[in-house]
Amino acid sequence: MKWKKTKSTNGWHEIDWKKADLRVKDIQEKIVIAIMKNDLKEVYKQQWYMIKTFEPKALPIRRVVTNKGGKTDGVVKLIWNSPKD
Repeated sequence: MKWKKTKSTNGWHEIDWKKADLRVKDIQEKIVIAIMKNDLKEVYKQQWYMIKTFEPKALPIRRVVTNKGGKTDGVVKLIWNSPKD
């Protein structure tokens, strides 16, 4: 599977979350398979994808924002309720 550069989105709500989740799970699965085959080159390659691509960075942020922690004001005492905030 060739990795295409992720198109920049105009907003948080435009992200295809199912596709992002599948892409991250695919990378994780490939890491496990490469470890089982003892293919370190492939492990490093997939780890690089986990670090450099957009989806693995966006999904944890979404988890925090969509649970009750997203409704607290946090360190900066600021809550964003919409993309315009």
